[in-house]
Amino acid sequence: YIYCDYFALYIPGKLAGMQDGEGPFGAVSQGTLLIAGVWLLVPALMGFLSVCLPAGASRILNLAFGAFYCLAMIPLFFASQWYFYKLYLVVEALVAAAIFWMALKWPRADFSSAAAR
Repeated sequence: YIYCDYFALYIPGKLAGMQDGEGPFGAVSQGTLLIAGVWLLVPALMGFLSVCLPAGASRILNLAFGAFYCLAMIPLFFASQWYFYKLYLVVEALVAAAIFWMALKWPRADFSSAAAR
């Protein structure tokens, strides 16, 4: 995320737009920045939650968010005109698809209680 966002600052007019109050989801407001924050927090938290939650809950969350993030990259890909951004979107979609696929193949039982014995 950081490299893509960093490189995006070099797009002509990007910084001027930011100074004029343009954000990732329209005009900058408490709400739009909250949406952007949640959008970035979910993938960051999923690594932690995948380890800490029971297998069933982790599987469901990874299926849901893996599918959501993979599908969310499609309109962004076609909306972007910059190749570096398209590259990051493709990689992000592939990672989300891999997460979905791996969660689909996970065992359905929670083996944490067996490991604790």
